[in-house]
Amino acid sequence: IRRLSLMENHIEDLSNIYPRCPHLVTLFLNNNKLEVISSRFFHYMPSLKVLKLSHIQLTELPSRISKLVSLQHLDLSHTRIKELPGELEILVNLKCLNLNHTMYLSVIPRQLISKFSMLHVLRMFSSLYFKNSEVSGDGVLFARDELLVEELLGLVNLEVLEFTLTSSRVLQIFLTSNELRRCSQALFLDGLKNSKWID
Repeated sequence: IRRLSLMENHIEDLSNIYPRCPHLVTLFLNNNKLEVISSRFFHYMPSLKVLKLSHIQLTELPSRISKLVSLQHLDLSHTRIKELPGELEILVNLKCLNLNHTMYLSVIPRQLISKFSMLHVLRMFSSLYFKNSEVSGDGVLFARDELLVEELLGLVNLEVLEFTLTSSRVLQIFLTSNELRRCSQALFLDGLKNSKWID
């Protein structure tokens, strides 16, 4: 099997399934009631390039998803995942990452996105990740989009960007960066403060 679609099948549990699909390139599991995926589910899929997990009930990515070293397209949009594990940094061939409407996502390890140097498409429209701020080592408060945009500026292959902005300072960076303006297709402005200068 090279391409497999299991979308819209009311699948809820894949905790006891360990498929061996060495030639599988595309797998669609989206639009199911899926809550659990075995940690070894992706272990024997070394050729997988496209994985769609959108519109499922998953709250945690299986630990061995990092075994998908050939993965180029990962769609986690409209899921309940709370964290992107640091192990994902191994997915250096990733070209498209969709995190749109991840309303429970609160943790993205620092410098993880910048590890995806081949990334062409990044979608982070309306994500909970940007709702909170972080304090740096010197006590300076940063909006999370401010921290992440520094990583975006280093992604030289980025062509399509959908992003959430919660800081007027980051909006200024977007408007003054030719690279970010060129690839931005959608911006979600959420709770910007001190943004009268936009007028």
